[in-house]
Amino acid sequence: MAECGSGAGMAAAAITTLGGGTVEQALGATSLALQSSFGMTCDPIANRVEAPCLGKNTMAATNALTCSNMALANFKHLIPLDEVLDAFYKVGKSLPDEVCCT
Repeated sequence: MAECGSGAGMAAAAITTLGGGTVEQALGATSLALQSSFGMTCDPIANRVEAPCLGKNTMAATNALTCSNMALANFKHLIPLDEVLDAFYKVGKSLPDEVCCT
């Protein structure tokens, strides 16, 4: 959740900024990207995390681009980034250690 979500959030903000978006749009893109990764867990296969995490990071990159496009199209994100970050922290703390890799 943290690796893919934070990476997608930062990428969404960067893509939005590079696309000429405003600070508000960049924050909105970040909020949307983080919302899409809530509850994502590490699923080690054969006691390894590389295989499933590679696919999840690829999906997070696609999510970043999609959220940036939404923000640049003036889609109004429903939840402010500060609230998303608070919830992200609470959800992360509630997950068992066995499914938290990063």
